[in-house]
Amino acid sequence: MRLAGAMVTWALVATAASGEETLREISWSRLKQEGGLAVGELRPAESGSPFESLLVTNGPEPRTATLVTVDNPGITKPRYALTGQIRYDGVEGQGYLEMWSIIPGKGSFFSRTLATFGPMASLEGSSGWRTVLLRFDGQGAPPPSALTVNLVLPGRGTVQLGPLRLLEYGPGDDPAAASRAWWGPETAGLVGGIAGSVIGCLGALIGFLTQKAKGRGFALGLLKALLAMGAVSLGFGLIALLRSQPYAVVYPLLLGGVLCLGLPLFLLPTVRRRYEDLELRKMRAQDLGTHAR
Repeated sequence: MRLAGAMVTWALVATAASGEETLREISWSRLKQEGGLAVGELRPAESGSPFESLLVTNGPEPRTATLVTVDNPGITKPRYALTGQIRYDGVEGQGYLEMWSIIPGKGSFFSRTLATFGPMASLEGSSGWRTVLLRFDGQGAPPPSALTVNLVLPGRGTVQLGPLRLLEYGPGDDPAAASRAWWGPETAGLVGGIAGSVIGCLGALIGFLTQKAKGRGFALGLLKALLAMGAVSLGFGLIALLRSQPYAVVYPLLLGGVLCLGLPLFLLPTVRRRYEDLELRKMRAQDLGTHAR
């Protein structure tokens, strides 16, 4: 458990060393309660998405839908961004999100997700959950008095957007670099399947050795190895969470950490007790044999 504590400390130090700061979190359910949800359907957390989301469905006509307006965002630095998770299905043409920054005395300026790849990529066709990023660099301008986020769809399509976070950055920080995912959903599925199989096989092997009362040192060593794996996985999961990594990165790491820590902590007392009972039985049998002679 010392390793887990060290990893958590590392995560906090890494976050503190970064100039990234979360100013506000935009919750669609809270926005609805406040009467500020003008479009879309609120979707609760479910198995496919562990967070609430806003579902917007569009017909054949072009549409620009205002999702949220943030008054007095509290931005003090020239470089800031909105980031979150997005997925979409059957989007015709090139859709995108846009953020309008209202700068006092200067006017309104927009940022749009019109890149060909990465978190600022446009919305075309279909995609599973991925990171989306709207960034702005207002070097030399006063802070914005308001931000407006729009969804622009040229035709049919369904877009689902998770909670948004408003971040601001220090002079040396790059919002695009900070938001790059460590891996995608496909890799997450592959790694998750392999890791789940390995954990299951190790658990079965430990159970077999314990039942047969063989390989005590090996079985206990496997449990300790799982604990170490869990601490590392949980630590990296916390780092990923604090670094705004997408669901496909955060969820497998945290789940693997919980499983690898929880399974040994649950089994360790039972396994030790089992081997101790067997050792005690052997000692008693030896004592009885000695007395019989």
